[in-house]
Amino acid sequence: MKWFTFYWRDGKREYFIGNDPAHALNMAGYGQGALGALDFWSPGKNQEYTWNKNSRGWDKQEPHP
Repeated sequence: MKWFTFYWRDGKREYFIGNDPAHALNMAGYGQGALGALDFWSPGKNQEYTWNKNSRGWDKQEPHP
Protein backbone atom coordinates (compact mmCIF):
# COMPACT_ATOMS: atom_id res chain seq x y z
CA MET A 1 0.00 0.00 0.00
CA LYS A 2 1.03 3.59 -0.62
CA TRP A 3 0.43 6.98 0.95
CA PHE A 4 -1.63 9.66 -0.79
CA THR A 5 -2.15 13.31 0.07
CA PHE A 6 -5.67 14.68 -0.38
CA TYR A 7 -6.27 18.41 -0.76
CA TRP A 8 -9.80 19.50 0.03
CA ARG A 9 -11.61 22.59 -1.23
CA ASP A 10 -11.91 23.94 2.33
CA GLY A 11 -8.12 24.15 2.81
CA LYS A 12 -7.70 20.89 4.69
CA ARG A 13 -4.90 18.47 3.78
CA GLU A 14 -5.09 14.79 4.79
CA TYR A 15 -2.91 11.73 4.33
CA PHE A 16 -4.39 8.27 3.74
CA ILE A 17 -2.95 4.91 2.80
CA GLY A 18 -4.33 2.49 0.21
CA ASN A 19 -3.68 0.57 -2.99
CA ASP A 20 -4.76 3.61 -5.02
CA PRO A 21 -6.38 6.98 -4.22
CA ALA A 22 -9.94 5.61 -4.37
CA HIS A 23 -9.05 2.74 -2.05
CA ALA A 24 -7.30 5.12 0.36
CA LEU A 25 -10.39 7.36 0.58
CA ASN A 26 -12.61 4.33 1.09
CA MET A 27 -10.35 2.96 3.83
CA ALA A 28 -10.52 6.37 5.54
CA GLY A 29 -14.31 6.14 5.60
CA TYR A 30 -15.10 8.53 2.76
CA GLY A 31 -17.74 7.59 0.23
CA GLN A 32 -18.18 8.59 -3.38
CA GLY A 33 -20.06 11.72 -2.30
CA ALA A 34 -16.85 13.17 -0.86
CA LEU A 35 -15.36 13.61 -4.33
CA GLY A 36 -17.24 16.89 -4.79
CA ALA A 37 -15.37 18.35 -1.81
CA LEU A 38 -11.98 17.08 -2.97
CA ASP A 39 -9.86 19.55 -4.92
CA PHE A 40 -7.10 17.11 -5.95
CA TRP A 41 -4.76 14.42 -4.65
CA SER A 42 -1.04 13.77 -4.91
CA PRO A 43 0.98 10.57 -4.48
CA GLY A 44 2.98 10.21 -1.27
CA LYS A 45 2.91 12.27 1.91
CA ASN A 46 3.79 15.75 0.76
CA GLN A 47 3.26 19.40 1.49
CA GLU A 48 3.93 20.76 -2.00
CA TYR A 49 0.92 23.06 -1.82
CA THR A 50 -0.16 25.68 0.69
CA TRP A 51 -3.66 27.00 1.20
CA ASN A 52 -4.14 30.60 0.05
CA LYS A 53 -6.85 32.15 2.22
CA ASN A 54 -7.31 35.09 -0.16
CA SER A 55 -7.91 33.10 -3.33
CA ARG A 56 -9.35 30.11 -1.44
CA GLY A 57 -7.18 27.77 -3.45
CA TRP A 58 -3.98 25.78 -3.29
CA ASP A 59 -0.68 27.35 -4.38
CA LYS A 60 2.28 25.19 -5.34
CA GLN A 61 5.38 26.02 -3.34
CA GLU A 62 8.53 26.70 -5.26
CA PRO A 63 11.44 24.42 -4.27
CA HIS A 64 14.26 26.10 -2.39
CA PRO A 65 17.69 25.77 -4.02
